[in-house]
Amino acid sequence: MQKRYWHKLKNTEWASAQRMPKYSVFEVPLLESPDFDDLNELWVSVCSGFESLSDQIVKALKLGEI
Repeated sequence: MQKRYWHKLKNTEWASAQRMPKYSVFEVPLLESPDFDDLNELWVSVCSGFESLSDQIVKALKLGEI
């Protein structure tokens, strides 16, 4: 399953076309500079980043763009 989705996504902005990660399809940083001093804000930021990214990927998969 991992290889199947990696082949679908490997030429996108999210994945590397050269190398599939060992335990995932791709690796994307959700936050450039996380603030570990404010864990509540960190949680909100991570959830927001994940939701935005997953929405983009699901939309692209549904539209058959990938």
